[in-house]
Amino acid sequence: MALAVERNRLLQELATFCAAHPVDEKILLVPSFPVGQQILDALALSGCAHLNLRPATVFSLAHEIAGPSLAAEGRRLLSRAQLLSVVESACDEVLTEDSYFGKLRARVGLHRALQRTLDELRRAGLGAAPLPMSAFEEPRKGRELAALARAYAKALVAMGAADSADVLHRAVSLCAAGSSLPESALLLRPSGLDPAPLEETFLAAFARQIVTLAEDSPEHGPPGVDVAFAQALGEENEVRAIFRRLAAGTFAADSVEIVFEDDATYRPLVYELASQYGVPCTFAEGVPVAYTLPGQGILDLLDWVATDFASAPIERLLAEGRVDLGAFTPKGTRPSGLRAARLLRRARIFSGASRWAPRLDALAARENAPLEGEDADGPAERARLERHATAVALRDFTARLFALVPPPSRGRISLPALARACHTLTTTLLRRRGPLDAAAVQALAGLFSELGDLPDRALPPREAADRLKEAVRGLAVDSSTPFPGRIHVSRLGRGGYAARSRTFVLGLDEARFPGSGRQDPVLLDSERKALNDALPAAHLTIRGVAGPDDSRRALRAVLARSRGHVVLSFSNRDFLQDAERFPSPVLLDLFRERESRADASWSDFTTALPPSETFVPPGEPLDGSEWWLTRVRETPGAPGLAREVDAAYSWLAAGTHAEEERSSRLFTAWDGAVRADAAALDPRLTNEPLSASRLEKLGRCPRAYFFEYVLGLTPPEEPRAVDVWLNAREFGNLLHETLYDFMSGLRAEGSRLEPVRDAARLKAAAGRRLARWREIVPPPTLAAYRAQEDELLAACEIFLKSEAENPGASPLYFEVPFGMSRGSASEPLASREPVEIRTRRGSFRLQGQIDRIDETGPGRYAVWDYKSGGDWAFKEEDRREHPLRGGRLLQHALYRRAAAILLARAGTAVEEVVSGYFLPTRKGRMQRFELEVRDEDVDGTLDDLFDLVASGAFPHTADAGDCRFCPYTSICGNVAAAAARAETKRTAADADTRLEPLRRILRRDV
Repeated sequence: MALAVERNRLLQELATFCAAHPVDEKILLVPSFPVGQQILDALALSGCAHLNLRPATVFSLAHEIAGPSLAAEGRRLLSRAQLLSVVESACDEVLTEDSYFGKLRARVGLHRALQRTLDELRRAGLGAAPLPMSAFEEPRKGRELAALARAYAKALVAMGAADSADVLHRAVSLCAAGSSLPESALLLRPSGLDPAPLEETFLAAFARQIVTLAEDSPEHGPPGVDVAFAQALGEENEVRAIFRRLAAGTFAADSVEIVFEDDATYRPLVYELASQYGVPCTFAEGVPVAYTLPGQGILDLLDWVATDFASAPIERLLAEGRVDLGAFTPKGTRPSGLRAARLLRRARIFSGASRWAPRLDALAARENAPLEGEDADGPAERARLERHATAVALRDFTARLFALVPPPSRGRISLPALARACHTLTTTLLRRRGPLDAAAVQALAGLFSELGDLPDRALPPREAADRLKEAVRGLAVDSSTPFPGRIHVSRLGRGGYAARSRTFVLGLDEARFPGSGRQDPVLLDSERKALNDALPAAHLTIRGVAGPDDSRRALRAVLARSRGHVVLSFSNRDFLQDAERFPSPVLLDLFRERESRADASWSDFTTALPPSETFVPPGEPLDGSEWWLTRVRETPGAPGLAREVDAAYSWLAAGTHAEEERSSRLFTAWDGAVRADAAALDPRLTNEPLSASRLEKLGRCPRAYFFEYVLGLTPPEEPRAVDVWLNAREFGNLLHETLYDFMSGLRAEGSRLEPVRDAARLKAAAGRRLARWREIVPPPTLAAYRAQEDELLAACEIFLKSEAENPGASPLYFEVPFGMSRGSASEPLASREPVEIRTRRGSFRLQGQIDRIDETGPGRYAVWDYKSGGDWAFKEEDRREHPLRGGRLLQHALYRRAAAILLARAGTAVEEVVSGYFLPTRKGRMQRFELEVRDEDVDGTLDDLFDLVASGAFPHTADAGDCRFCPYTSICGNVAAAAARAETKRTAADADTRLEPLRRILRRDV
């Protein structure tokens, strides 16, 4: 019977020793228990039945000796996450603002670096020993490191705790007092094991005799392995190549081990592709908790704490389905997380703990009001009830969050208290979809329990949240030894122990491997060398040299341990930088050894390489996309291929047909030709109130009008820029409100505006409105607030200066609403009803709000609209020759008519009303201008636009400039191409008659 595993030298030595000592207690020293388990499994699979053989690490043996003694003193072993907090406490005690590490004393990165360095010093036996200051480039650093080591040791004792160095020191002491390995036990040490100095000291005291087991030498060519080389177009194709061969049946999953050094790149890549394609895998390092639903959810919640309770992280938490709101809603309802996220954005919380409850109360109250004129059982009312239930769930859910999270006090928050809150949040509120999520919850609960038991430590909320986020990101679950039927995935330093017949080593490009040596940022290489020279027993690692050397040795050790086939792979393309990558020089050395040609060149190596693995598979595809790419490559230009694609994917066929229709000279459904009853679309028949901005959108781009007002599409709100406070619409409202407060105040007093006298009054009005908007929309930064405060005050100065140049006008009416539910109902001329605007071929109802009406003489009035933006839409030639701009600029003409109607309703005799725009900002360059337009041109343009709608024609604009600020460009795609097609279809000699209204508007505007 053939053996399942071919023995390497270590396995052969073990088998021989077990045969010579079948029943004796045998302890095998291993770098970790998972590695030890793999060695024992491989030994059994190789045909060696073994008895009374157990793996142990040096530390586990030390803990067996020292553990009872430390426990009797009430000292417990801390986890790495808990020990980091001890380092932080030591930093608080030792470091000051002007000390060597003082500027960084609150940074988690420094704490991590110090933790590693202190652990290394203590394991080297230097934790309590005085350090020679001459070894340090800056003596202050040496003194602080020594002080930190003392404070760290003192804190451990005060907490009744211990670290690994304490365990080893205690074990050495107990061995010196008589505790040691029983004489009947045999200690086996593989020749490649490399313990730390303190561990070596313990082993010498613990065991009278250690049996050394020889291993295959990493320094010589691998005699038992067949080495091959491979290249791939990007890291993803390195992994895909393995999965493709597995899918093709080239080998079994449990004959494969995947090994890599770059864990940050390859572990998530292997995990994601294995999950996507259903490839069973075991991960030696486990799956990072941050990949799971609970892990992502708790990171969102910690972001929420770190950002002063901003709404964005909770929106993300809800939209991604990481929390279940079902527990907060009435039985029988289950609100959508996406709907909840949208509602939360509408609540306009932004950030600040004090804003959540009142804003969500107001949101729930708004959604609780029945819709006027809607059927109680109609779809609109049902949708409102769903929104109300979701708003209530949001309010109760966030109230629960605030009840659990400790509130900051004086700008600081208790780290252990926040950890305990995270424990409750994880176990009670976050969703889990399967065993991996359940394991993540268990691991997170354990982590937060450990951190919650630490002594109290108050930190700024961002630092406390970042501290916990880093701990979460360092956590992994579901770590496993190799398992039948599954590929095994491991780091390079632990590779080759699985005894698989096929090993794939990934990421061997020169940018990644063997890497550049990185010095310890706390203890530089020069200082380590000086300490080693001064204290020969220290044996501190010279990191800058050891890093690349360790990587090379680790690769050769994998080759030495392996049997069967090993594929060494590298990525030849960096997609992010769009740059070529080259193989590591290590591969050329191994190629020369394989070929027994010391003079082999790079050209020889590249010539011997197989073709690069790409997204187009050479063999068995992994999914439908790869299959189609293969067919395209095999049959380029094949006439039947398009028909096959269309038959397999009907939506692609529909897209192809749509593009063909759009590219034709005909005006089709794909260009905006809609079949619908004119009575349902024509505003002259629907009696639906229209705003001037809605009509201007119709004139600018009928397709955008169709998206917004016919289909009812609402584009998602764009995330706010971190350096901008108010968006353009909000700043415009702020300016309008400021000028309204100021001008209506003067009117109430019967005063005329005097720029010099009233400058302070206008500035005070601006201050009040700034304070109000600061409450509605909290500024992201003080600089962002100051920038728009300055813009508003500059606009106020421009306004006063312009008013001084317009002495003949008497401002009478401000922000006059008509047909609007908002606005000041007490404002003279205000009307709850829309005004009826008559055209040559009908009439429609107009609603809006007139910014200002001035009296310029007996029976003469001027209507002004404030614009807070620039003057790009008001070119000088357009003002004279194209005052309507083809229907894009209608507000001035419509508001002139509306003002005349409102004045007449109030019993005012009206002889003339003119209208125009006032641009009182820096971007608007203090311009004020009237626009003259003939009534017949206004009527003709409006009727033509209505005729277009009535016919169901909603073509794309023929001017790509109209798409500049359009929120629907992602639907239209290439707007320049869409505009060019629209121009062709509109101006063709045989153009569709439904587009005749557009041609009439064009002729009128010329």
